[in-house]
Amino acid sequence: METNKDIINSEILSLLDKFDWSLFNNKTILITGCNGLIGGYLLNFFYKLSNIYNINIICTSFSSSLSESIFDKSLIKRVNYFSWDASTPIDKDMVKINDVDYVYYCSGYAQPAKFIKEPIKTSLINTLGLYSILSGMKNDATFTYMSSSEIYGDPNIENIPTKESYNGNYSISSNRACYIISKRLGEALCLSESNRLKIKICRISLTYGPGTTYYDERVIQQFIRKANEQKEINLLDNGLAVRTFCYISDSVEMILNISLKGKELVYNVASNIDSITILELAQLIAKLLDAKVSVKEIKDELISKNSPIVVRMDIDRYVREFGKNSFIDNKAGLNNIMKYYNLLA
Repeated sequence: METNKDIINSEILSLLDKFDWSLFNNKTILITGCNGLIGGYLLNFFYKLSNIYNINIICTSFSSSLSESIFDKSLIKRVNYFSWDASTPIDKDMVKINDVDYVYYCSGYAQPAKFIKEPIKTSLINTLGLYSILSGMKNDATFTYMSSSEIYGDPNIENIPTKESYNGNYSISSNRACYIISKRLGEALCLSESNRLKIKICRISLTYGPGTTYYDERVIQQFIRKANEQKEINLLDNGLAVRTFCYISDSVEMILNISLKGKELVYNVASNIDSITILELAQLIAKLLDAKVSVKEIKDELISKNSPIVVRMDIDRYVREFGKNSFIDNKAGLNNIMKYYNLLA
């Protein structure tokens, strides 16, 4: 039987075999937010790549250790790890930013429940912390910013699937505004340094997979917990909102290609298959865990309030450049995440 670590390792190893990563040889890599899902996968990828090429890995997270990460604690002894609250300026005496060749800025809250609860900190992570690194980097270094599909707000039907050129449809009075607008400002700060740095902006959409904690507050984990513990998934509404989830290994593959060889400034990072309504997602998870789905009236809809009706990104720009034509579908991805939680054999 596969262990949690085996599931993740096999996916990382498959990435190593897909492309020529020799451009990372003799480079220094900084990954912030390294105990999050994307940051953690990138850390694991570069650690394994460092067994092939000479790579100096620096990583930061707000936690004082990697104990909450998806990886073995012993990994911290084999990389240069620093604790950093990304809502504050980075200590440039602690982390030598001017020596770094590639930055992957993964800091920030991806869970709506968290960024709604912490609007000021969310805003500072995407501005003050971000710019403290940008401003200290040497010329011609590469900075890859993990932005979000949230910056598009709630696109009208003419702009679905949503292209990178779409300017967005959102309100500053939305309870998600702190996240949306600070991500946009983060992109603007990146653009301000694009005359001397290689800037890559990844607008990431609904990434999921092994590595997220069982108690994560995003919709997939909420449904898995309800199906597993209560054998019933109660929906907040009719579940007709549409989402297009992107499995973590697909997301990371796209981010790495963009950072290394991308010709454009901004890319959507998303899947182009298997769009699914929230109701259909609940039914799929319920079927896998032998549970049922019901609609229950709930008065407090703070988390879902102002969320977009349809999230479906146009990734033609990426596909034309890199030729990606296959993605992990929802059923396979959910099977993997449930095996990671030891809920399926």
